[in-house]
Amino acid sequence: MLRFRILMAGNRFYRARRNSARASLYASLLVVSLLIALITIAIRHPGLQAAVELGWRPQAYLDLEEVRLLQEYLQIDTTKATGSEVAGAEYLAAVLAGDGIESEIVKMSSREANLIAILEGESKEALILHSHIDVEPIDEPEKWVFEPFSGRIEPPWIYGRGAFDMKSVAIAQLMAFLELKRSGTPLRRSVILMATSGEEEGSFLGTPWLLQNRPGLADRAWGVLTEGGVVEARGPSDIKYWGTETGQKKYVTVIACSASEIRLLDLRYDLATQQPLLGNLEVTPQVASFLAAYSPSRDASEHRELLAEPNRLTRDLERFSRVAPYQRSLFRDEISVFSVEPSAGGGFEMKMNLALLPGADLDSVVAELLPKWATHGVDLDIRPWQGADHLSSTEHPIFNAITDTLVDTYGPVPNGPYYQMRSASDARIFRASGIPAYGFSPFLVLTTDTIGIGGPNEGIALPGFLDGVRLYVELLRRLATEAG
Repeated sequence: MLRFRILMAGNRFYRARRNSARASLYASLLVVSLLIALITIAIRHPGLQAAVELGWRPQAYLDLEEVRLLQEYLQIDTTKATGSEVAGAEYLAAVLAGDGIESEIVKMSSREANLIAILEGESKEALILHSHIDVEPIDEPEKWVFEPFSGRIEPPWIYGRGAFDMKSVAIAQLMAFLELKRSGTPLRRSVILMATSGEEEGSFLGTPWLLQNRPGLADRAWGVLTEGGVVEARGPSDIKYWGTETGQKKYVTVIACSASEIRLLDLRYDLATQQPLLGNLEVTPQVASFLAAYSPSRDASEHRELLAEPNRLTRDLERFSRVAPYQRSLFRDEISVFSVEPSAGGGFEMKMNLALLPGADLDSVVAELLPKWATHGVDLDIRPWQGADHLSSTEHPIFNAITDTLVDTYGPVPNGPYYQMRSASDARIFRASGIPAYGFSPFLVLTTDTIGIGGPNEGIALPGFLDGVRLYVELLRRLATEAG
């Protein structure tokens, strides 16, 4: 037995050496193939080309204005708990002032603020570039590899809370705004840069406050570009669907209050484990029009077929169970439940969000998703809700300019409208005020390059960020200087 083992060990050594040689050869071939692929892609994608030229070095990245601005903005803590939106607004104002652009900071408190800057054009009619200053909280700081507000660059990524939601978009808007001013080109249309307060907490002191208390803004608003939409790609040169958000559910915040923490924990468990009512499925006209554009872009033939017939889908629960969970949200009202927290006034509270289909009746949804058997003995505080049932038109010049810019940049890109299913943005507030609003992400980044959105280690790939800034600059130039 001992000899047998020795022979086997010798054989294993021989095979290991042979396999190691093969692995080295294959690895060399893979590296060569990867380099060829990167060079090919870089020719088409300037952001990646810039990254290769920069040698993926952090300091070289910081020689680029847009990267430096993003890093500095990420280094400002603008969370509700420990940060200051005022500091974020003052930073943006200082950058604008460096190019001779005046701005107004509207302080809502010692830590909450909105910012407005305007480039006047021939027409008072204005395009609004909207972003929010605040970012999501840092719930699990121990899980961050780098400090959440370090703006750490580890090529090709930059890390920090807000890197994707939505300080990267805000800097793309800022750069486009600055480049428009620097170009000296006469503007056919005015442009308003608006950075607002508290979007992650319901936006009550942000967009709705400005629209109500600065009526000139709403009166002259021609349309809005803000966060949202999707970029689905199989690879850097293989875009699946570039969706511009034109509609979303209505979101209603409900706060459950009780003197007993256990009572709210029981409610949380009941709501988390109750089965959704599959009999209450509906295909709204808004969702049907979205799926008509979106379903052909699905790779799997089964998904194309299922989503192409939404009315049949909602009548056949077996078919319905075969679509992705997030897609099921298109056809029903839903509830999301957060953690139980101590209340400032004593006792405990638990935040819940109701996501309502277009045309839904709030009382009926509350009765369905928060039944009396589950909420007995709990006080429910239903907050004011904002939103619109209608979609923003895909015939609007903003939507057309997005399409034209994508095609000119990336070729015949599959693009179209997107209906936001499980998240909300301030686009809903603009639509409720009668202003066309579009959620658009300019960044061609793969899922693997969008890190930790809303969670630890949030980041964005810098090559995609660089390309996105250039795309936004061109998009704003079209919208502000060309007829349409």
